[in-house]
Amino acid sequence: MARPESREEYRKTVTEAFLRALEEDGLGWKKMWTSGAETPVNGVTGREYSGINRFWLSLTAAGNGWNDPRWVTMTQIMDRQNRYHKGKTWHLQKGSKATYVEYWYRYDCAAGRTVTWQEYSAMIASGRDPDEFRLVPRYTAVFNACQIDGIDPFERPQLTEAWQDELIDNIAAGLGVSITYDGGDSAFYSPETDSIHLPEKGMFTSEEALNAVTLHELAHSTGHPGRLGRVMRGDTGRENYAYEELVAEIASAFVSYSLASEMSDWMMESHKAYVKAWIAVLREQPDTLMRAVRDAQKAADLMESCRERIPELVFPEQDRTPVAVLQL
Repeated sequence: MARPESREEYRKTVTEAFLRALEEDGLGWKKMWTSGAETPVNGVTGREYSGINRFWLSLTAAGNGWNDPRWVTMTQIMDRQNRYHKGKTWHLQKGSKATYVEYWYRYDCAAGRTVTWQEYSAMIASGRDPDEFRLVPRYTAVFNACQIDGIDPFERPQLTEAWQDELIDNIAAGLGVSITYDGGDSAFYSPETDSIHLPEKGMFTSEEALNAVTLHELAHSTGHPGRLGRVMRGDTGRENYAYEELVAEIASAFVSYSLASEMSDWMMESHKAYVKAWIAVLREQPDTLMRAVRDAQKAADLMESCRERIPELVFPEQDRTPVAVLQL
């Protein structure tokens, strides 16, 4: 991927990659994505990527078969000042292609330069007019750890099924959503009663499939007016229904790395119609995907905030300080 020349080019590139995955694999894109990789992080700072960068790096890693969540810049790889990996030499593998992440900065129109968010805040506090600044995107090349020789192997924490079940229970309890297994052959979230209804557990082929469906419905529940207040399914017709399904799929994918959950064949069949609707809409409106990722990130953040009752040794805390504010 060459460095994007504009916001529109970047969004089109990301959307086209997602559409290819949908056309080739349908909902298999999620099964491929959640096969063990964690949230993308910077391999030096440990900071997690968010928003469209999280989505894009996860999709890129899945498409290339990379199961390492770490990404680093060329400056970090070369480490000329011996600050990032002291005593160790990293080499980018020959022929490796960069993946670009998007950051937004304030541009000082009077000075003709970009400024950091800290500088911008200080300038506004000193009396500068906000209208003297505008938002501009910048694109930074990063490389996956699988493209680098000499980097230490990634140590992945092991999660048991018991912890997976507890995470599901914690999210449901934290959101205040009830789950009953009385849905017959359907799985759905009811905004009216703020409850999730699932088929009996025996109808699922595995605990992983049950977890995947439950996470999907929990993602829907984040849209309740008492939580994030999204326009929910059925309120404005079929197109909005498909959009809400896309948000739930992406949000549950963001969360399900902790579970290594898999989409069941039954659920993939039931959502084929939505996949077709997504493809049609995203072809015409690439920004729809960016909006869905934004809403999915909010939903995933809310769901993940409910994991606090899980011991830290299972989910080690990471520095979630944003590298830069992402504006969509």
